[in-house]
Amino acid sequence: MLNLSLSRSALLVVVACAAVIGTAFFIQYVLGYAPCSLCLKQRVPYYAGMGLGALAFMLALAEQPGLARAALGITGLAMLAGAGIAVYHAGVEWKFWTGPTECALTTPPALGNLGDMMKDLTRNRIVPCSEPPFRILGISPAGANVPVSLVFALFCLRAAWRRTG
Repeated sequence: MLNLSLSRSALLVVVACAAVIGTAFFIQYVLGYAPCSLCLKQRVPYYAGMGLGALAFMLALAEQPGLARAALGITGLAMLAGAGIAVYHAGVEWKFWTGPTECALTTPPALGNLGDMMKDLTRNRIVPCSEPPFRILGISPAGANVPVSLVFALFCLRAAWRRTG
């Protein structure tokens, strides 16, 4: 692995997490694929990673290596949780288990008057968690997030454990 200083490791975490979130936004807003509720939950560790990585960077610059390592360690644990969410989501996509109830339409739209039907058309639609927006070489974005989260977790935990830099 890279032998980076603590501050550079923290900065790399911020940049890498921002790149993942940027990619998710690109897929959502440029390519037009709406995220499901599990997709949105998979982003949370990356948001936390940006904040904690920035905190670790500032602490490392302030010569507080113990606190900087703690922030990176917490980031690593968040990334492990993110990998768990990604495994769960990929399992839902492959029909290994059922997804959460917020991923499925539980009640059909009401067939009332025309005004109610028009309101229903303008509401946000539920995006099913069991249908990946696309696959590349058979891997969905949720499936691709598993190794990415694990690599980030290992990097953060290693940076937190190291006693140099």
